[in-house]
Amino acid sequence: MNVVLSAILFIAGTVFLGSKVNLEIIYRSQFNVITINTVIIGFLFTSLSLLLGFFKEDLLEYLEDMDCMEKIYKKISHGIGLACVTIAICFFNLLYIYNKPEIASVNNYFLALEVTLVIFVFVNFLLALINVEIVIKSIRKERKRKRDEERANKKINGKLSK
Repeated sequence: MNVVLSAILFIAGTVFLGSKVNLEIIYRSQFNVITINTVIIGFLFTSLSLLLGFFKEDLLEYLEDMDCMEKIYKKISHGIGLACVTIAICFFNLLYIYNKPEIASVNNYFLALEVTLVIFVFVNFLLALINVEIVIKSIRKERKRKRDEERANKKINGKLSK
């Protein structure tokens, strides 16, 4: 996503949620938000390790030359970074803001910030997952093509040697 568009959506989402939506349920779900984010971080790191496992593939080098891999790495690293920020905000909410009626309006905006970040984390996660799936399918297709080519060559060489 374009950085400016992402920033506008992020600010608009946070302001809308903070001013219009009752986020009381998020107060009681801080640990669930932390758990969701840590699971997504784990999946993103797994996606990254999958890509590193394919590093010797010719197709991956081609995708690297076209900057496709850079885009995927950015989505994964943005997802990890946003999830870490969300976890930090959850802890901040738990330790400093939670159950302080004198700053109730600020509470709602911090919770809105949390929800908006979780949405952005999830979007980055989905985009990274889609891109990793495309890379894996491409590598499998390339390997199948090479296997079929080798079988055809063996078959032709077998017939020629007779």
